[in-house]
Amino acid sequence: MKKVAVIGAGLAGLSCARRLTEAGVGVDIFEKSRGVGGRLATRRRTTADGRAVAFDHGAPTIDAAGDDFKAALGALEETGAAARWRAGVVGVPGMSGLLKPWLGSDGAGPSLLTGARITRVARDKSGWRLQTESGDAFEEYDTLAIAVPAPQAAALIGDHIFTKEMAHTRYSACFSVMAAFTAPLGAAGDAVLADGRARHPILAKAVCNSAKPGRAPGETGPQCWVLYADEDWSAARLEDDPQSVIAPLLAAFCDLAGAPGREPVFSDAHRWRYSRVARPVGDAFAFDASLRLGLIGDWRLGARAEDAYASGAALAAALLE
Repeated sequence: MKKVAVIGAGLAGLSCARRLTEAGVGVDIFEKSRGVGGRLATRRRTTADGRAVAFDHGAPTIDAAGDDFKAALGALEETGAAARWRAGVVGVPGMSGLLKPWLGSDGAGPSLLTGARITRVARDKSGWRLQTESGDAFEEYDTLAIAVPAPQAAALIGDHIFTKEMAHTRYSACFSVMAAFTAPLGAAGDAVLADGRARHPILAKAVCNSAKPGRAPGETGPQCWVLYADEDWSAARLEDDPQSVIAPLLAAFCDLAGAPGREPVFSDAHRWRYSRVARPVGDAFAFDASLRLGLIGDWRLGARAEDAYASGAALAAALLE
């Protein structure tokens, strides 16, 4: 195995690339976004008066059950890229920074190309050929690993037996709203509508980003919150403009926080179309040995971050056998 292309720099793709690189395999990662992490995402913005704000608008925390993932997160803590918070682990200084150590330094890790949306893949006698949305071509890959949500993977590989199993996967969507306030809100603790509270018809959870380790505390700058919409409520509005969900979610949150009518100094929204895997395939990965094509992601095993990690690691182990 001379060279591997990985499409997607989320947890599954980086887990696979890391294992292969450590074994001496050359790996190129292609990521459509500006950074790595997938749903381990952080958005940084500036308020109208020039103050920096940041929001972990994807997964607020992750946790580990198995020894392998526990060890991986422990190693990331030792590098300073992760820290314990509440019952889980967060990235430092943001969730998007959690996996950056896996990229290595001084050329020791896999090659990463961001802002590269792969729109076409094909295999010929020289190997896999990838083409980006802008027309750039990359070729002669011995193996291709696709680590993106199942519908996006199906669109890439087209008519293939794997496409049928991907059609059975299901996702839940979620809108997240990012809001910064000039003064701390009087909410109890650092999360609202979490840890067993009664289900709210609009708001599933609100997390105070400023309370996490390595973040600017709300006492010295804007207090930053991320509001996660209820899945059913999100599904009913999935194709709406994300900006349209800001007002109702803010109103629900401020009422629950004991600050009705409070206006944020910054707000934005994001639609997570593939927020959580609701029906996975049930096995760690798919691999077509004749084409040397692998498919990985949390959609193979389940909704937890650890499932994405395990999927990527399992394919890498199989490729190295």
